[in-house]
Amino acid sequence: MTYPPPKALHHLPPSRNKRVRSAIAAIRLLLRRKQLQEAAVQLQQLQQADPANVEIALLQAELLTLAGDHDRSCQLLKQILSQHPGLVPALVLSARAHTAAQRHLDALDALQLAHELSADDHGIATQLADTLTILRRTADAVKVLAPAARKSKSSSDLAKVAALHDKAGNLDLCLDTYDRLNLPLPDLHVLKAGALLARGRKAEALASIEEARRSGPGNASLHLFIAKNFATEFDPTQQAREIAAILASPNNAGLPAEDRARLNFALGLAHERNGNFNEAFRAIEQANRHAAPENFTSDQQLEKVAQGIADHFTKARLAQLGPAGHASQQPVFVTGLPRSGTTLVEQIVASHPDAASVGELELIPALKQSLVSLQSRDIKRCAQAWLAAVPAANSRQARIVDKSISTALHTGLAVLMFPKARIVFVRRHPMDIYWSAYREMFGANAVTFTYSPEMLAHRIKFSEHIMSSWQQRLPERILTVRYEDIVMNAEALTRRIIAHTGLEWSNDCLSFHKSNTVVRTASMAQVREPIYKSSIGKWQAYRKQLAPVTSALADLIANYEKTS
Repeated sequence: MTYPPPKALHHLPPSRNKRVRSAIAAIRLLLRRKQLQEAAVQLQQLQQADPANVEIALLQAELLTLAGDHDRSCQLLKQILSQHPGLVPALVLSARAHTAAQRHLDALDALQLAHELSADDHGIATQLADTLTILRRTADAVKVLAPAARKSKSSSDLAKVAALHDKAGNLDLCLDTYDRLNLPLPDLHVLKAGALLARGRKAEALASIEEARRSGPGNASLHLFIAKNFATEFDPTQQAREIAAILASPNNAGLPAEDRARLNFALGLAHERNGNFNEAFRAIEQANRHAAPENFTSDQQLEKVAQGIADHFTKARLAQLGPAGHASQQPVFVTGLPRSGTTLVEQIVASHPDAASVGELELIPALKQSLVSLQSRDIKRCAQAWLAAVPAANSRQARIVDKSISTALHTGLAVLMFPKARIVFVRRHPMDIYWSAYREMFGANAVTFTYSPEMLAHRIKFSEHIMSSWQQRLPERILTVRYEDIVMNAEALTRRIIAHTGLEWSNDCLSFHKSNTVVRTASMAQVREPIYKSSIGKWQAYRKQLAPVTSALADLIANYEKTS
């Protein structure tokens, strides 16, 4: 039975007590200023004076959220909403607390009701769209945000809508929305080129890049895009000369670090194409320094969680929890380290007539807090959330490929949701992974560990350890393949991969580069080409500069080469 939504309540009647009203206003000011200690003292005094006041309880919940005590905040808000189910400020605050606690499905419930009760509230609409985006429900996010963006005419909102249209597969709407943005022409043309190239429309993307060159030849994003995606269309000597001039110009002394990173990555790639490996290494090393965040977030906590998941989910434990998961056989999780060859394997499977790809969904980290409860309801709910992220056009395919890098660290959670899922681990020579990742500028907030030589080497070692652990535990669920083997013996390995997914063989899988699957990763230009061998051993040109890394990874390299 469907019940009507509660009556919207946007605010509570103010207290009749003037002193209480004044104290509430003072506490609100303290919370805005993040003076939490003083706010807590005054709030405690106020609660003693008026313990039944719901407005005071809301302030207490906000204080708890700001202080990081999200569980207590959510519990208090649950009590408030049981008495006032349509109280919009409580729903919005509940969503904030759940989001901060990484419980995005609970945040979604609160925001959907708040949006239903306050459809014209721009702030609620943008929060709901952000949560839907986190949960990869792109089409739903567009439906919420596009009307809000039309009203606000905000460039920030329009940029989000354009990106969502792109992810949802609406290229024309994406390009139209880009045209409504007040962006410098070179940036606009580069964004359009990216959307076109992701769909394999290289000639149109190149035309857009030529427009960008005419309107802003010094644009950093333009030079990096050319270096990564149009290596054969532009003269690397000329490009290196242009970039060096931009970096040396006194007019660019205040160039942001991010643009300096882009230009140095592009310069390094241009030098590499010319065989100037010393200059290439220096430029790429400089690029990583500029790209690195001021304060690297330690991987220790992430690795501790990943190891904890591996330790907890023994084969017996996963078998015991199996009935709590979803029975679907659709998911195929392709995972490994960045630049290990996961995009190649994804495209091989997705080119099958009965398969489709959702790209790098990266949804498990957003569901992790709900999954670790090990409650049957939460596990099924998370599995449904994963299925809800699959575009409607692909939802009937027999296999759906999720190429998320994070699955390597959270394999147990993937199997918990889908006990019948197939998993493919992709391995590659550790030094080829290292160099390929180190010379790459990834998207914002993506994999910043690649910008630190020490952190990148450490992640390679840890990922190999954790993947080996899962392979030993779940050999019937996991197929491990080596990038080099796919390149050297494509048909045999492709047949093995397709057999592991449970699909019948299709010759289409040997022509993956002709597929119209959208690819948005760093490999989007390469996967439109047949398999090539030139990427194997590329690091050897930098053997001298990479000596400290080869020393740090010596055991891993020896083991990998021994099994080749």
